[in-house]
Amino acid sequence: MKKLNWINSEHIAGFSSEKLVEILKSQLAEKSIEYTDDSYLFNVIELMKNRIHFSHELLKVCEYFFQDPDTFDAQVIKKRWKADSEKLLLEFCQEISKLSSFDSGDIESALRTVAERNEAGGGRIIHPVRLAVSGVGVGPGLFEMLHVLGKETVIRRLKTGVEKIPSLKQ
Repeated sequence: MKKLNWINSEHIAGFSSEKLVEILKSQLAEKSIEYTDDSYLFNVIELMKNRIHFSHELLKVCEYFFQDPDTFDAQVIKKRWKADSEKLLLEFCQEISKLSSFDSGDIESALRTVAERNEAGGGRIIHPVRLAVSGVGVGPGLFEMLHVLGKETVIRRLKTGVEKIPSLKQ
C-alpha cells in the first residue's frame, strides 16, 4: 500500500495546478464552502500539491484554508503547548498586527523578534501558532501558510486558539 500511495502521489504531482484548482472547486461546492477567488485557490494548491496522495483527499488536507478549526489535535497540544504558549502567541499577534506587509519574510521576522525578546527558540512559537491557526501539527511551511491565510484570519485564529487550547491540555 505504501508503494501504491507513493505512485499515486507522483501521479497527482504531475497534475497542473489549474486542474487541481478545478478539483478543489468541485469539492468546495459539494460541501457548500465559500472561497474568495481562484487566485486564493491557486495559492492553496501551490502549498498543498505535494502533500496529497489522492485527489479526493484534497479538501480534507487543506480544509483549514477555508474554515477556522473547530478541533485541535490532542497529541500536538500535549507535546507542543507549553506554559508560556498563550503569552508568546498573544505577543506574536501584537507583532504581526503592526506589519504593513504580510508576506512570509515579514511574518518570520516578527516571529523571530518575539522569540528573541523572550529568549525562546523559534519552535516554541512556531508549533503553537500552527496548532492555533490550523488545528493540526503538520502542514506546509508555516510562514507561507500564514501569508496565504491573511493577517485578519491569522490574528482571529490565534486569539481563538489562545482562548480554547489551554482548557484542552491534559
